[in-house]
This record gives sequence, structure tokens and C-alpha cells, in this order.
Amino acid sequence: LSTLAAINARVVHEAQRELAYSSLSIKQIAAELGFDDDAYFGRFFKKQTGHRPSEFRALARRRLALAHGGAGQGHRSA
Repeated sequence: LSTLAAINARVVHEAQRELAYSSLSIKQIAAELGFDDDAYFGRFFKKQTGHRPSEFRALARRRLALAHGGAGQGHRSA
């Protein structure tokens, strides 16, 4: 693993954590991770993961909701 690949992997890991667990906007997450341009962050993230940041956030939150029993809560049939 090259130094650049290791740095990129760390940035992606931090971005994934923030996208899944924080309420920060994608623009705020990009800035927090040192990106001056959130569009560039989006391209970087998609190249590394195959998903746009917004897609990853939606998927991660759906998985978290399912893992914590959030699916179907409050929708019981009478």
C-alpha cells in the first residue's frame, strides 16, 4: 500500500463515518476533511467507493435503521 493509497483510505474511512453518523452536510464534511471544493470531494469519494456521498449516506442510514430495528416501527396493523 503506497503512502497516497493509505492516506486516501483513511480519508474515505473518515468520510464514510461522518456520512453515516453525523448530521453535517456533505459540504461541511468535505471541508472538515480538507477539501476546498465539495464537488471535487464528491468525485474523489465516488472514485474510491463507487458511490456518490449522498448515495452512500442513504445506504448507510438505511442499513443502520435495519440493524437497530428501525424498519417498520410504528406501522403495525390493527
